[in-house]
Amino acid sequence: MSDLMIGMSLVLSAAMIVAAIMATRGKRSLGISILAAGLVGLLASVQFLLLDAPAVAMTEAAIG
Repeated sequence: MSDLMIGMSLVLSAAMIVAAIMATRGKRSLGISILAAGLVGLLASVQFLLLDAPAVAMTEAAIG
C-alpha cells in the first residue's frame, strides 16, 4: 500500500472510532446516536473499498 492509502485508512479508522463512541455514548439525542451508527457503516464501506473488496463494501452499505 502507498503512503496515501495508509494515511486515508488511518483517518477513516479514527473517524469510525469517534462515530462509534458517539453512537454508544450519545446521551443528548437518539437521532444523533442513530446518525453516528449510520456513519460507522458508511465509513466501513469506504474502508472496504480502499482494501479492494467492493462486494463486501456493497454488503456493508446495504446492511449497515
